[in-house]
Amino acid sequence: MKKSFNSLYVIIFLSLLFSFSVAQNLSAEKNEKLEDIGILLEKAILEGDYDTILEYHTDDVIIVPGFNPAIKGIDELKDAYNQNKRRGLKYHSFTGKVERRWTCGDEIFEYGTFGMALSSKESSKPKAYYGSYFQIWQELEDGSFKIKYNIWNLYF
Repeated sequence: MKKSFNSLYVIIFLSLLFSFSVAQNLSAEKNEKLEDIGILLEKAILEGDYDTILEYHTDDVIIVPGFNPAIKGIDELKDAYNQNKRRGLKYHSFTGKVERRWTCGDEIFEYGTFGMALSSKESSKPKAYYGSYFQIWQELEDGSFKIKYNIWNLYF
């Protein structure tokens, strides 16, 4: 039994070593493109421009919001944004800070923190929230980027 347990450690170690050797830092050009998209998306969030936000997500996107079930696919994401509109959701502020980005193949991994203040028909006074996120960008053949996966949580 002990021998197979040690073999498991070797397999895990080799897997991690392979993962780290394949992952690379992001080029300055790609990083700048993603920064520009981030600015555009922050503006779209504040303006309630969900159509622009949807343009930057893959058709098979998965969003895992804190305290809610996963949103799977662009159609479910559209439905969620339509629910936000019906609820009168309004963002008063939204900022994000990327802590790190790295790439592996045609995917870019990113984690960071964010802050936002929002109100709705049920709660007209803005409430502030802070949290962290992890997302995966897909680099498309034309050099553009779309969000493929996003998970976030809130701090209390």
